Amino acid sequence: MFEKISKEEYANFLEDNSYNFLQTDEIAEVYRARGAQVLYVCIKEDEIKCAALVVSWKVFGGYNYEVNFGPVFGKNQFSKKLFIEFASNLQQFAKKNQVLSLELSPDMNYQLFDNNYHSLYKDDGTIINEMAEIGFTHLGFPIGYDKQKSVATWQYVKDVSNLTEDSLMKSFSKDGSYSIKKAHSFGITVRNLEYEELSQFKELTQSAAELHNFQDKDLEYYQLFYKTFKSNADFLVTEIDFTIYKEELLESIQKLGTKVSKCTTPRKEKQKKEFESQIASHHKRLNELNQMNGGESGKVLLAGAIIIYNPSETLYFISGTKEKYRKLYSSYLIQEKALIKTIRNGIPKYNFYGISGHFDGSDGILNFKKEFNGYIVQKMGTFIYYPNTLKFKAIQYLKQILRRR
Repeated sequence: MFEKISKEEYANFLEDNSYNFLQTDEIAEVYRARGAQVLYVCIKEDEIKCAALVVSWKVFGGYNYEVNFGPVFGKNQFSKKLFIEFASNLQQFAKKNQVLSLELSPDMNYQLFDNNYHSLYKDDGTIINEMAEIGFTHLGFPIGYDKQKSVATWQYVKDVSNLTEDSLMKSFSKDGSYSIKKAHSFGITVRNLEYEELSQFKELTQSAAELHNFQDKDLEYYQLFYKTFKSNADFLVTEIDFTIYKEELLESIQKLGTKVSKCTTPRKEKQKKEFESQIASHHKRLNELNQMNGGESGKVLLAGAIIIYNPSETLYFISGTKEKYRKLYSSYLIQEKALIKTIRNGIPKYNFYGISGHFDGSDGILNFKKEFNGYIVQKMGTFIYYPNTLKFKAIQYLKQILRRR
């Protein structure tokens, strides 16, 4: 039986099952604060077999419904038949509630690829065909980033279920391990951002949005997110104190210079050259820092990211980096910190989330994520249904006329 359920009943159902953060009550609170209504529906027999958070947006002439990465299935309940049953019942529910459009994006895999883009799995397409039979249109498999929505069709994922803190570094690519070690050598620290500092986080994400042509969230969104997700999300930032770091480099150069002056015999010539090489390396690093920051001193935020935790996966959501400090590799330390917490909490999967789907080397975000040695997931995509096609088309036509005036 298909029915609405309470917020409490839905929350209890989630406790025992795997789910995406877009199906949590925390994100529901964010939607509510942004003007949406939220409904909880399920298919229930003796117990709930599957359930979903439905986001309802009021629009001209009615409502638009969205189910983002739902429904959530109960343990051992997943089947394509149950999904089609849910979709069919949701259609009827939408018809009764003046819904103009219904978008359903299931958390189901369509394809999997390894780190070298070799196919590991491909769905047989029966769900797409059966959804078409009951009136849904599949929106295809677009390549690129959706600048408006949080639903990522292409994702990058790492299985950490068999890793320990000690074996984590060895699981990365050579370039990934090198970048983490390099970032540590700069004295960069990682910490959780305080609520009062969110405007600085917004500066980081805005910088990334402009660089990659994204639509960034506004500050209010980040404030809502911080308040609603609480301990289930970290706002991690990397930070460097340029004054201290430069002082340490200068002190190290001075100490190395003293050691060079003591290498006065031919037998110590090799050691002398090693010390001189280290001095040259420190001077080079000082020059690079001065070129990057133009003499900026004190503590500076370099990069930031929202990391979301639930029992089935950790998800790397929204991030930003100051482009001029990219060569300090600080974003790698955010990933390392979040991955360690994931392992400590016994979470089996780390989801680096959105990538473009381009495998030709042009996707810099994918190139970064690949260094952590995971695999690529292509989700099933989005299905859309119009309960009243004529009404929908009439409203779209009327909106076009009103725009012209």
